[in-house]
Amino acid sequence: MHRELAVDGELLTIRETVRMRGLRPIRVMWGHHPTFGSDLLDGPFEIQSGARHVAIDDHYDPEANPLKPGASGGWPSVPGKTGPFDLSRPEGPMAALACLQVFDGAWASIRRLDDSVAMALSWDRDVFPYAWLWVELEGTLDAPWSGKARLIGVEPNSTWPANGLADAARRGGRLLTLQPGGEITAAVRLHVFKPRGRVVGVDAKGHADCERGA
Repeated sequence: MHRELAVDGELLTIRETVRMRGLRPIRVMWGHHPTFGSDLLDGPFEIQSGARHVAIDDHYDPEANPLKPGASGGWPSVPGKTGPFDLSRPEGPMAALACLQVFDGAWASIRRLDDSVAMALSWDRDVFPYAWLWVELEGTLDAPWSGKARLIGVEPNSTWPANGLADAARRGGRLLTLQPGGEITAAVRLHVFKPRGRVVGVDAKGHADCERGA
């Protein structure tokens, strides 16, 4: 794998090229695991995304999970254990794992509602048709979090479900096939910025578009 990182003002671009040197095709999972916390979650916030569909993990069901394992719905309202749950406004204590999919645009954002800071993550949908959404808001009392972790993972990935290569293959999940001598290139872009209202999209270069006053 060859990886290039480029910073241009508020924008970080990670561009990777995988070259297959083996003699026979192999199936793999390929993804990134960016997580966000600190000042971004230090106050009321919202998540937005270009996803149209959400699948809730059917294996991950800790005590603080408000989502209905194995269920699915349209973004942002998904089935919860006590009724519809709005994934765009999660609150702690909470621990949950879901998958964003079927994108109009392959992006997701987190914005502090006071417009002090925001991030927008975008990626190449052809290679990463899914994004795992991991929400840990002081919901896991066991180690290593001990009820203190406050973070959200937005994780572009080639594959769902998210429980490892063997499990995905057994359950008929989409896997990425690398062919001998072949190359695959993909990019992930992170824009960290001071917003001017609700994030409504991300342009081709990775910069967020905001709806003023929203």
